[in-house]
Amino acid sequence: MKAKYYNPYNTDEERLRHRPPHLSNDDWRWLIHFWGTPEAKAQKKEDRSEPNRIEMFSLTHTHTKDGTPVDDRSKEIMDQFQQLLSQPEGTFSSTSTSFEASTSVSSTFVASTSIDEIYTQVMGPGRHGYV
Repeated sequence: MKAKYYNPYNTDEERLRHRPPHLSNDDWRWLIHFWGTPEAKAQKKEDRSEPNRIEMFSLTHTHTKDGTPVDDRSKEIMDQFQQLLSQPEGTFSSTSTSFEASTSVSSTFVASTSIDEIYTQVMGPGRHGYV
């Protein structure tokens, strides 16, 4: 909606004249005001790429506020992911036992197939029929 009704126009007066049909005048005025605030302008556009399997595990097994794992088992799994991700490509094995505290995957550049292999190595093969 912003791309179609707000961005093409340079002034708020023009934007007011081109209100989306499904919005009331009051709602449209509020949106125009909001999108013009420094806070709204400063918001970064989110990376809309889909997370890989390891990132998804981290997103769903950490607390939102402080990023800590939800339980000890999740921490162990994330430590295993991080350990395998930090090894040179092609050298990871399931017998490794040392762990690192960091669970950041996004800063590590690993091929997608390697990420899937690491995920499968730590979590086991996928179970058919489960989401």
